[in-house]
Amino acid sequence: MSSRLWDRISAVAVAAALTVGVVGCGDDEPDFDEIRQPQGLTSCTVAAQGYYYIGAILSFSGTNTTGTPREQAINQAILDINKDKVGIHGRKVGLIRCDTASLEANAAAAVTELLGVTPAITGIIGGSRSAEVLAEAPVAAQGGVSLIAGSATSPALTTLNDDGWVSRVAPSDAAQGAVLAGIVKADGFDRAFVMNLSDAYGTGFKDSFAAAFSAGGGNSSSSAFAAGFNPGNNAAAVIDAANTYNEAGAGAGIIIGFPPEGATLMNTADTNGYAPTRWYYGDALRQQAFVDGVADKSVFTTAKGTVPATPTSAAADSFVDRYTATYGEAPQTYGSNHYDAAMLIALAMQLSANPEDRQQVKVGLTNTHSGTLFSGDNWAATKNARKAGAMDYDGASGAVDFDENGDIIANIDTWRVNASNAIEKTGCFTSTFASCQ
Repeated sequence: MSSRLWDRISAVAVAAALTVGVVGCGDDEPDFDEIRQPQGLTSCTVAAQGYYYIGAILSFSGTNTTGTPREQAINQAILDINKDKVGIHGRKVGLIRCDTASLEANAAAAVTELLGVTPAITGIIGGSRSAEVLAEAPVAAQGGVSLIAGSATSPALTTLNDDGWVSRVAPSDAAQGAVLAGIVKADGFDRAFVMNLSDAYGTGFKDSFAAAFSAGGGNSSSSAFAAGFNPGNNAAAVIDAANTYNEAGAGAGIIIGFPPEGATLMNTADTNGYAPTRWYYGDALRQQAFVDGVADKSVFTTAKGTVPATPTSAAADSFVDRYTATYGEAPQTYGSNHYDAAMLIALAMQLSANPEDRQQVKVGLTNTHSGTLFSGDNWAATKNARKAGAMDYDGASGAVDFDENGDIIANIDTWRVNASNAIEKTGCFTSTFASCQ
C-alpha cells in the first residue's frame, strides 16, 4: 500500500477520534440503550445504531448484487447479540455497511474508511468476491484491523502475508475444485471444458479443478471470460471455444462465474449449438437469479452444482428458523457464513478486556474454539465471559475454527435445479471426496 494511502488512514483516524458523538445518560454502569454516532463516514452508512460497531463490505450493485440477503444475515446476528439487552459488554452492537458495487478499488477504499471511523471498528466482514477481499486484505493488515471474509473462496487467500489479520468462514476452492473433479469423474467423464470468470475466484477454482481432474486421468480445457464479457471476449467466443473442444469428443461443460454471465453463457450455448453431455456449476451460480435468467429450463434436467456445505445441526436449523421468522424467507447461499463472521467478531470483542482494542480482537479470533460451547441462539451464555478461549462457538455454517492460515475445513454440498425450477441440495462430500450424507 502506498504511503499516501496510509497517511490518509492515519489522518482520518485522528480527525475522527476528536469528533465522536455520544447519546446516552452518562451513568457509570453500562446503559444498553446508549448509542454513539460514528464520525468519519463518507461512502459507508450506518445500517443499525449501536455503541460498538461491526463493519460490513458488501455488493449491493454491479455484477454481483448479493448484498441484501447477506446484510440480512449479519443483521440477524446483531439481533441475536442484542436480544434481552446482552450486547457486547452490556452495550448495543451496531452495523456500518459499505457498497463495493462489485469493484475491487471500492472494496479497498471501504477498508480505508472503516479504519478511520470512530467509534473504532475492530472487525470487518469482507467483500463478497475473492477479488475484493484480496484488494482489502493488505489495507486491513497494514491498518491492523481484523477482516473476515464470508464468501471469498479463492485459494490465493490461504497464502496471504497478512500477519493473521485476515481469515474466512467459507472453505477454499482448493477443496471445492477437487470435489467437483471427483464428481465429474464419478459420472463417467474424462473430458471437461471449463468456462471461468477471469478473476481470483474463477481462476483459482478452475486451476484446482484442472489439477485434480488431471490427476485422476481426465483431460480438460478452458476459456476465461471477464465480468460482463468485456473487454477481450464475449459469450459467443467462449461457446465457440467449447464447441471446438467438443469436436474431439463430448464431455462435461462447467461454468464458474456469477449469475449474469452464467445465464448469458447458457442462453448463448442454446442458440450456438453447444450441448455438453452434462452441465456443472460452481457455487456462485447457486442463486435463483441464475435459474431465472436461463431461457430453456430443460437444460437443468441432469445438471449438477457444488457449494460449501450447510451442515445438518441444531445450530444451523435454529439459524434458518430465526432468519425465516425475521425476513419471511430462507437464507440464501453464504447467508450462514456471513452470520458466523459477525458472531465471531462479536465474540472476540465480548471476550476482550476492551472491545475496541484491535489487537485483543485479533487474538480473540484465534481462540473461539475452546471453552463452553454455545450457538447463536444463546448469545446470553457469553454475557460475563471476558477471557479469550472461554467460549466455543458452534457455527450456523458448520465448524468455524481457523487454522494458521485463517482458513476453515468444511464439507462440499451438491445441488440441482428441480422440476419446479427451485434449487435443492442433493448430496455432501468431504474435502477428500468421501460421502458425508
